[in-house]
Amino acid sequence: VGADHVPKAIISGLDAAALDLPVLFAFQGRSHGSLRKRDKVSGTLPRRMDRDWAEQRLANLCGSWRDQLLEILGAMGIRDVRRLRGEFGRSMIVRHLEDEAFEGIAGYAGGGA
Repeated sequence: VGADHVPKAIISGLDAAALDLPVLFAFQGRSHGSLRKRDKVSGTLPRRMDRDWAEQRLANLCGSWRDQLLEILGAMGIRDVRRLRGEFGRSMIVRHLEDEAFEGIAGYAGGGA
């Protein structure tokens, strides 16, 4: 889950989101296997990691996700994240926007292609 996926998860009505790979990468860990299939990915952390450094990296990650969420809430005119939950009708799905904009253009294959 990236920072932009957290608001998508909330607006879709999900109760939780997994924070696995971003945390691994924040700690400068290495991923092994294909990132296309979640069950095929494993990771290793650096052998030596300073606790204060790791805490700061995690705080920075959470702070950037918070800032991203506040940016999206502000753009939607919402002041409380609880009001975002389940507001799927207000979401903008790229495939739907592209279909709406380009459906009359010859050669456009559609969002599902």
